[in-house]
Amino acid sequence: MQKNRLTGHIDLSRPNGQCRLIMSRKIKTISYWSAASLALGIAIATGFGRFAYALILPEMRLDLGWNYALAGLPNTWNAIGNFAGALIALVALRKTEPRWVFITGLLLTCSALLLTGISPRIEIIGLMRFVAGLGGSAAFASGGALVAKLFEPYPKRSGTAIAIYFGGGGFGIALSSITVPLLDSYLGASGWPYSWFLLGVLALASSSAPILVALRVRIKNQSGAPESFSLTSSWPTIASYSLYGGGYIVYLTFAFAWMRENHVSVLGSSFVWVLLGVASMLSPRIWRYPMTHWYPSNVLAFSALVTSAAGVLPLTSPSYAVVALSAVLFGGSFYMAPASVTAFTRKHFAPTTWAPIITILTVLFSSFQAVSPLIAGIVADMYGLEVGFILGSALLLLSALIALKQKQLDDYAPIYRSTTK
Repeated sequence: MQKNRLTGHIDLSRPNGQCRLIMSRKIKTISYWSAASLALGIAIATGFGRFAYALILPEMRLDLGWNYALAGLPNTWNAIGNFAGALIALVALRKTEPRWVFITGLLLTCSALLLTGISPRIEIIGLMRFVAGLGGSAAFASGGALVAKLFEPYPKRSGTAIAIYFGGGGFGIALSSITVPLLDSYLGASGWPYSWFLLGVLALASSSAPILVALRVRIKNQSGAPESFSLTSSWPTIASYSLYGGGYIVYLTFAFAWMRENHVSVLGSSFVWVLLGVASMLSPRIWRYPMTHWYPSNVLAFSALVTSAAGVLPLTSPSYAVVALSAVLFGGSFYMAPASVTAFTRKHFAPTTWAPIITILTVLFSSFQAVSPLIAGIVADMYGLEVGFILGSALLLLSALIALKQKQLDDYAPIYRSTTK
């Protein structure tokens, strides 16, 4: 090999946070396309696996005779799966690399989506939603570490790359919004099982690109265990992110059903959800300056504030334009919470601790996410769905206030050294 010719992968095997950067002559800088490819994993894990449930819910409620409490229960099981998946991933990441956790999680999610419609029994539906959450959580947590690792040598680009990664969920929302409601409209309420099968097919078709990129990213610790870390000084960010998990999911569980019950047509409701997804896809560009220049906890606070306002905006007016504006504001902001938390982790902790820390945060996030759809559903049955939305927005507002209490911490400073032969 010639001098300055490098070999094409990134290695974290050196102790004490020292890293080797090894790159090919053909790829002198990591392209944002790598982040975009990994973003398809978020499209599967959240866009299809978590949020597309809202699109099928109106037909499932009509065909199966569910009230709002029952309607929220499968998403509670999905969130419990997220919780369990994060715990399992935390153990698995001590024994294997994040890329294998990411790939396994994606394949589990795809399988669960394919099988969710096999039975009308809520126990089976809940089980499949649990498995989708299990796989999606593992992919979500480990994928954030992968994209952070890919762009570790390029700190000025890493914020944008992380935002692109989490914005991938918007692609999943937009694609499912274009396809699923139209299929439901054609088949009627009893055709909801085919919508789940369609989501499974879309997920499988989207999985090859993120898997291929993940296979290139190697994150290892020479001792086989991550460096020690403390999250004590990070408690405002942790608490804020946990509350965020309980707040945002209310809107994304019930907003589509609310539109349908307020006599918005299938096409009109689908278009609003497409706007939400497209806004999510554009959020990396919208939030590029804050992600690059603001302290991560301030990004988290502002994201929570915007989504809180967007969540109650439709209650101020029944106008279709107001509902559409709510979707744009919500979609353009809600993925910035996990993006900012990932950026916070990358900024202050050693690379070998990124995956475990992100997984711990996912556990806490999922615990709140598990409870709120059921509680909001019970509240909606008693007092109306509008009160459920207010509950979700209140949690988001509290999340924003707590995030502002985060003090700036010292940066972690890795040592880079390229090797040549």
